[in-house]
Amino acid sequence: MLSAAYLEDYFIPKEVTIDHRWLDVNGKSRQISILRLDAIHPITGGNKTFKLFENIKQFYKNGFDGIVSVGGQYSNHIAALAQVGKDLSIPIAGIIRGVEPDVPTHTIQQAKENGMEIVYVAREKYRQMRKQENPCVDFSNFENFMFIPEGGGNELGVEGCKHIAQYIPSEYTHILLAVGTGATLKGLSLQTERHQKIIGIKVLEARQEEYVFEERESTVNEFVRLNSDFTFGGYAKKSPFLDDFVGKWNENQNILIEPIYTGRLFFAVQQLLQQDYFPENAKIIVIHSGGMQYFDH
Repeated sequence: MLSAAYLEDYFIPKEVTIDHRWLDVNGKSRQISILRLDAIHPITGGNKTFKLFENIKQFYKNGFDGIVSVGGQYSNHIAALAQVGKDLSIPIAGIIRGVEPDVPTHTIQQAKENGMEIVYVAREKYRQMRKQENPCVDFSNFENFMFIPEGGGNELGVEGCKHIAQYIPSEYTHILLAVGTGATLKGLSLQTERHQKIIGIKVLEARQEEYVFEERESTVNEFVRLNSDFTFGGYAKKSPFLDDFVGKWNENQNILIEPIYTGRLFFAVQQLLQQDYFPENAKIIVIHSGGMQYFDH
């Protein structure tokens, strides 16, 4: 069993880079800062390292034989979990939504090379599994495996995401991030200072993030906002307009973004600045949550 100190060193970086960028908005320059979680590690970095931290601690504490999780064929979570399994010598299985393709995606091929056992299930079965507390019971060979839900979006994931707040100086008044499961948003909301407003930019139409806020305190409402204006029709939906924005950003900045999470986030930041959404004296920090493992392939 690995020590808690070793796991903290593996998952939680001592420091995270903050980059600063000037954006031309309505003829004026506005500065934003970018918390570079993506720079922690190309696969396990971003918010995934924080979501997995407490989950892996729980795995060792409870003496499971391995870990099983679920996701799509481009899942950043599946990619990160497979890499963690390889690094820490943990048996990992991934239950993947959809029919097995003739040629696996880069994400799945990489996960296989890292030792992950891949099991494909039909989309209807996958939807049913989402409603189960522990889908492992349907697979006899995973009986003593720990189950981590889609995207690492459980309470252990939320607990791990609290650590992200330590990298955000108190001088920042507005924190923006992309929202899928909502685990990162909730973790931040439980740890940031109360004068800091958190704006979550939703990347999908489904209300997937709501379950992690079911028992939130009323004080959370005072400084957390969810914005649904930049989903572009739904999760991973194609948009030439968004693709054009991402392409131009990547040409002009040395910080890469992708169209599913960070592309929507940075587009939202630019639009909100153009709408004069923020006070003139606002200090804005944007969380780059990674997700670049499939972008270069």
